[in-house]
Amino acid sequence: MKPTLLSACTLALLLLLPACSAADLTANQGTDTQGLTEEEVAFIDSLFVAYTGAAPGAAVMIARGDDLVFCKGYGLADLDTQRPTDCDTTFRVGSVSKQFTAMAILRLVDAGRLRLSDSIVDLLPGFPESRRAVTVFTLLTHQSGLPSYGPITTGAADRSVSDADVVRYLQSRNDAYFPAGTDFRYSNAAYAVLAEIVAARAGMPFAAYMQEAIFTPAGMPASTMLLEEVAPAVRAMGYAVTADGFALNDQSAASAIQGDGSVHTSARDYYHWHRALSDERIVSPDRHQEAYRAQIGTGGGYGFGWRVATSGSSSFVGHAGSTAGFLSYVARIPASGIAVAIFTNRRGTDFSTGDLQVRAEALLSLATDGAHPMPPPDAF
Repeated sequence: MKPTLLSACTLALLLLLPACSAADLTANQGTDTQGLTEEEVAFIDSLFVAYTGAAPGAAVMIARGDDLVFCKGYGLADLDTQRPTDCDTTFRVGSVSKQFTAMAILRLVDAGRLRLSDSIVDLLPGFPESRRAVTVFTLLTHQSGLPSYGPITTGAADRSVSDADVVRYLQSRNDAYFPAGTDFRYSNAAYAVLAEIVAARAGMPFAAYMQEAIFTPAGMPASTMLLEEVAPAVRAMGYAVTADGFALNDQSAASAIQGDGSVHTSARDYYHWHRALSDERIVSPDRHQEAYRAQIGTGGGYGFGWRVATSGSSSFVGHAGSTAGFLSYVARIPASGIAVAIFTNRRGTDFSTGDLQVRAEALLSLATDGAHPMPPPDAF
């Protein structure tokens, strides 16, 4: 990165952000600031002041090509033990998981075990004929019209709902928000169905296939779909923001639904995911490009597990995640080999995925030497 990167606008932003002491911004274990100036590191630190100290924290990663340019933890992964957050802390990343589920589907397509045009009526016996227009493609692109699984998680009490439960619930209903393929509506239920399709066509549990076909080839040793496989020594606990501070909010009735939001990963593992995407080792080059392309029927806004966006003249793909006591946001500029990730273990009215997206775009601006526009100061 260039030492002249920070513009006058960016420096003005630094002055507007809350002041913090050197102690507040002390790097947690596992910090990497390769190739950054002190000024650039200070700017990134200023974006995450609210996540420092004795509070639920954040892990932040910037990659440029094969280089891990920045990786740092802020605040605490566990308030009870006062364990600090670092680059190897594992977070549940919510809907950021959809890009992994989509790649599992595309890997099966590459292998000839699945087609995007296949109907759920044929793939998962039990769906009525009225669902024939619901295809793998409409599920991937949120055009299935399938109803929300909310009613079964709301009434689940202490029971964890699974992807199979979601499929059985949908098979018992014949209503839809709209006929499949005629509109766009973001759908967690669709990605739960995709997980069951992967399991059926792979001939093994979804989590096992993800480990074998996605996480291991990508070089992501800390990543898993299953909470019980996350080492306690590195796991971030989730928290809700309350009037009195923070309350443990680590799990919900939907936490065991894997296809739409159950990936557990670290900032360092996400760097390895970025590298696997960059060298197209997970699926064929054509499938990779399809994932990032705005698909027909989405209004130009969604690929396969990625939202497609522009800022000024810069195009990028990104996705937010929100679940229990966790928020996350990741973004990539595939053409430039740039990726950023922000994982946090707090969720509340004052901490939104929109706030994280603004910070992620600021990181994209740093990583592209300003080619991606810096958000205006009043966006923070």
